[in-house]
This record gives sequence, structure tokens and C-alpha cells, in this order.
Amino acid sequence: MTTDDLLKQGIAALNAGRKAEARSLLTRVVRQDARNEMSWLWLSGALDTDEERRICLEQTLAINPTNIWARRGIKTLDSRRLTGPLRTRVPTPGVMVDQAAARGHFERGVANWREGHLNEAIHEYQAALRISPHLVEARRNLGTAYLTIVRTDDAIREYQAALRIDPDHAETHFSLGSAYMRKGFLNKAICEYQAALRINPDYAKAHSELGEAYLEQGRLNEAIREYRAVLRTDPNDAKAHVGLGVASGSGKQGRSCQL
Repeated sequence: MTTDDLLKQGIAALNAGRKAEARSLLTRVVRQDARNEMSWLWLSGALDTDEERRICLEQTLAINPTNIWARRGIKTLDSRRLTGPLRTRVPTPGVMVDQAAARGHFERGVANWREGHLNEAIHEYQAALRISPHLVEARRNLGTAYLTIVRTDDAIREYQAALRIDPDHAETHFSLGSAYMRKGFLNKAICEYQAALRINPDYAKAHSELGEAYLEQGRLNEAIREYRAVLRTDPNDAKAHVGLGVASGSGKQGRSCQL
């Protein structure tokens, strides 16, 4: 019997309330494939103690740090530890959406994207999100696909949704800033690039695009600062050299980040 078969049977047993059977089946999966993200996640719902659940959820996050359900489970366990057992119980896989199916759609979307089949990739990401709206990687990738085919408003919506799930992801702030730049919303773009740099101060692309946005607004000293930050990382960056040359002189300074 394959690990996929064991996983499906374990999920079915857990959903039917047969925890002992589910625990046995899912344990077999992780013994055969210790990197099986979904088996660790579902196994956390078949165990009896918070300590055992935490081990499974931490293993899930070691495989995929963006797994929203594992992160929520850890957060609830932490809350329970502080405030006692009458808090809301850990959300178990038995009452979750079928993340295995959502992950399958997501992975097919990635494969289609790599092969250049953008429309098929979009359909797969959409299918994944219909099953699991909090699958943040699908939100990000769908936003990027929309931006590629110039569905900018749709891209903005997906990036915003991704940031509601994971607000500390620098690349998503950068991508949202790029979408705003495409729409001509310079102040909003600046805010997103600044957010990306607060998370990752060495993010060269964010420095570069922030410099461009400042240049568009005539905030020349600020543009110069950002282009110099790029060149400290990559002294041969041609775009930064050009931007730095254009930004020489004086202009409007000190405008605040306003939405």
C-alpha cells in the first residue's frame, strides 16, 4: 500500500472518529516518509496530549513554515498553556478542509506555471483556494500570475489576501508594491516597499523600486539613498547607476507615506 493510500485511509478514519485507527495509519506514513507534510498535520489530530500534538505541528512547520493550520495549532497550544484547558481546543485536521487536495491543485499550478501554461496554472490555484482559502502560497502565486497577464486589480486583491494571512512576508509586500506602481498609485507602492524593507533591510529589489518611486515623485535625495543601498549590495547594478545619475540635483523632499 502506498503512502498516499495510507494517508487517505488515515484521514477517512479520523473524520469518522476512529482515532486509534487513524493514528496507526498516519504513523505508518511518517515512518515511511518523514517529509510528508500532510501526514504530520493530520496525525496531530489523532493524538491525545498537547505535547504529542505540538511535536507533529512543529514537524509540519519544519517541512513547510507557511502551513497556516500548523501555525494556528501551535498558537492555540501556546494559549492553552498560559490560560488553562478551558480555552478553545486545537483545530484538528478532522474538522479542517481537505488540505491534501488543495495542495495537489497548488502543485499542479506550479507545474503548469513552469511549463508556461498560465491559464491552466491560474485554474489550479483557484481550485486550491476554493478548497483552502488560507493556502497562502496559492494566493501569492495567483497574484503573480494575474500580474503577468496584466489583471492588476485581481493581483492586488490576491496579494492583499496573502498579507492578511502572513503579514511578515517581504516578497509579497514587494509584489503588491509593484502592482500599485503599475496602477500609478505611488504612495501605496512606497508604503509596500518600505514594509518589505522593514522585514528584510537587505532586499535590493525593494530598494531599487523604492528609489524609482521616489524619483517619480521628485523626492531626489530619498531616491539617491535607495539607489546607493542597491549599489552597496551589487556595485554593477546598471539600473541603480542610471537611477542615481538621473536623481542628481534637488527636488521635493520629505513627503510622508500616505495611502
